[in-house]
Amino acid sequence: MEYPKIGIVAVIIAIIAGLCLLKVEHSTEHSIFIEASPKDVFEFVYDHRNMPKIHPFLISCEASNYWTSPDGKEENAKWTMLERVPGLDWMDNSFDAYVTADRNDMLIAFRYSIYYLIKGHFLWSFEAIEAHRSDQGIAGTIVKQAGDLKIAR
Repeated sequence: MEYPKIGIVAVIIAIIAGLCLLKVEHSTEHSIFIEASPKDVFEFVYDHRNMPKIHPFLISCEASNYWTSPDGKEENAKWTMLERVPGLDWMDNSFDAYVTADRNDMLIAFRYSIYYLIKGHFLWSFEAIEAHRSDQGIAGTIVKQAGDLKIAR
């Protein structure tokens, strides 16, 4: 009478495996801080050239500014998002989001979320992200190293 027990165990394992495959979306969020000066305009670029040709479920980008007041207290600053990208045609290699800084000694924090739907599996892969002043060249390049995002100057 051991056979029915083995069959039940096999069914339970199959159900658990099936539930694992039902996971269809996943998100990754990071905050990236880059030094900025007043009226700088930054361009936030995702480089997709080395990524597989798959369609993203959702790509979004948000940005907010912070500055330190004279009394040393960090406060939220006004910020302007000139472009918000809720999705992307995968034939494009990049998308841009522009943020205008309007305070002295400010840090611009780029927060982004990426969701992919690839046959129920999550993929997180990119070559590099760049943030640079539109009129003064590259201010910083963020690269993926050992699973972490670091600013390379």
